[in-house]
Amino acid sequence: MLATLNQPKAAEELLRQAIKVAEVTKHPVVVLEAMLGVADEMLRHDRSQARQLAELAVRLADILKDPALIEKAHELQKLCANSERRPDVGIATPALSAAIALRPAPPSAR
Repeated sequence: MLATLNQPKAAEELLRQAIKVAEVTKHPVVVLEAMLGVADEMLRHDRSQARQLAELAVRLADILKDPALIEKAHELQKLCANSERRPDVGIATPALSAAIALRPAPPSAR
């Protein structure tokens, strides 16, 4: 949403914060789903970062040995490798929405 409001840097920072919030849970599936959602959204902003994050997600999915997550991670990795800009459809995950909802409010909003 911030990207559509010409706030790409703010959008990228929010995406990075979503990963950090997910990491706090110390639950690998939540972290992986956040990585997938953030990488998917990051394709709108920075293809290189999206690709790196998708590669990390593939490695984590392989470690977790969850077939559905492995498939989702590989699908995203292919999307990152094959497109210059992310299309408006993606593979958003519930964990990303939860991570964004749980993020602390910025100091200016308090």
